[in-house]
Amino acid sequence: MNNTQHYDEWKLAIDQKFNSQCHICGSTKNLRRHHINTNPLDNRIENILLICSSCHRKIHSIKFVTMKDIDDNKLAIINHKMDETKKIYTRILPTVLTDGEVREFFNVIDNFRNILIFKMIYYLGIRNGELLTIKFEDINIKEGIIKIKSEKKRKGMIAERLQPIPKELKIPLESYLNINRNIDGLMFNITTCRVWQLMKQYIKRTTIKKTKVTVHTLRHSYATHIYEKTGNIQLIKSLLGHESIATTSIYTHLSTGAKKKLVSQAFD
Repeated sequence: MNNTQHYDEWKLAIDQKFNSQCHICGSTKNLRRHHINTNPLDNRIENILLICSSCHRKIHSIKFVTMKDIDDNKLAIINHKMDETKKIYTRILPTVLTDGEVREFFNVIDNFRNILIFKMIYYLGIRNGELLTIKFEDINIKEGIIKIKSEKKRKGMIAERLQPIPKELKIPLESYLNINRNIDGLMFNITTCRVWQLMKQYIKRTTIKKTKVTVHTLRHSYATHIYEKTGNIQLIKSLLGHESIATTSIYTHLSTGAKKKLVSQAFD
């Protein structure tokens, strides 16, 4: 048997052992073999784990597998550490504002441009960075859509999606466009850092006591409120511009109200 055949059989044995799934998160994409021994030449199957590239980065970022932790019962210890890691990397649910808190936040803003900035982030469900790439030419009031552009960091490309303009946003948006009708280029001459500063400043004026209320909280709130009203996770995925439904699934955990509504409807 040549080295290539031996290597292929070795890979196949590992894939079969872990059912071609990441040992941590269960993903079937971008799998790689990870040595639980610090010796990279120790290729015995019992010293190899099959994990995805994302979990591989997490493993090395916290460096939770070291030789001093491992004695004879290597696999049992590693399995225990993997279980602990699953708990560590369980997604922390983000802060979400209620409808009333969103209205209160808008009511304390005393500048027309600034209130439009935050209304666009909330009513379009867009990121801070996406807002600042919007040009006047990207807005089609007549059709009721806005072109949103977002950069895919890993792929080095720009993705575009068409976002519907809700009626709550249409009037202030039209007013802003009328005031700036002769201006080309970007809608807002402001930095992401300044938007963050304004968010922090206006939140202090409200009675909202929730922790970690950020610009992105408005996007989370947008997605949660729509999910509570529709129960349509595919719609949320499309509106947020997510590539994977796994990213969007966090809103199914946030929206207990939606679950109650859908269950009650099922028995009506």
